Amino acid sequence: MSLQVPSDTEPKSQPLPENEDDKQPKYTPEEIENSKRIFKSATPKYTVDWYVKWISSVILLSAMTIRATGYNPFLDICLSLTGMIGWIYVSLVWKDRAMIMLNGVATFILAMGLLNHLAR
Repeated sequence: MSLQVPSDTEPKSQPLPENEDDKQPKYTPEEIENSKRIFKSATPKYTVDWYVKWISSVILLSAMTIRATGYNPFLDICLSLTGMIGWIYVSLVWKDRAMIMLNGVATFILAMGLLNHLAR
């Protein structure tokens, strides 16, 4: 009894030679496009929204660290609001309605918290 190899696993063209420094296998553009097993990022890289996404994420993580330590609530609100505004920009560029709603509501809540803090 012989095993049948599914047609999607048969190489369609020769892979690029492996680099000795990098042990990751190399794939042809055709293999990358047609594969369901090779990871492909859904978001663009090194664009303005990519940088805003990562900077906003670092700002939000900093705000959470400040919140967890109880160091300075005003700084926490300011950093959180800044990070959320960055994520609103990213969600608008990506036209992702769920992210627009989530980050919009979070920005509104943080803005109300900031106004409340300033009113004291």
